[in-house]
Amino acid sequence: TRQELRKHKKRKDAWMAINGAVYNVTHYMDYHPGGWDELVKGAGRDATDMFNEIHKWVNYQGLLEACLVGKLVDGPEEPLIKKKSLPPPVLPPIQSKPPEPSMDYFQTDRKMTINIYTKRKGMNREN
Repeated sequence: TRQELRKHKKRKDAWMAINGAVYNVTHYMDYHPGGWDELVKGAGRDATDMFNEIHKWVNYQGLLEACLVGKLVDGPEEPLIKKKSLPPPVLPPIQSKPPEPSMDYFQTDRKMTINIYTKRKGMNREN
């Protein structure tokens, strides 16, 4: 349910829904080409729109097949009385070397396209 999905929104416990399927992406955090801090933005929620903005071409079903938790379903109605909510937790930065670039490619009879994925913060023309 959406209520259960909202409980899993941390780096060490991250679920996200994409097109009605819920995936436990906790173990994928360190392998995501954009870094764990990008992936955790979709944790604990339906990340379909966010995913499709950037990764519409990706075969996520194959990549995340082993991470499938189940289908996203509507649960029982939540009470109308709202509880006082706390601000979302701030995840501390983890000091580490930049992730290694990853790549993939697409090939046709006439053309080969190579995509190299890197992530470095603070990059500008002078660097």
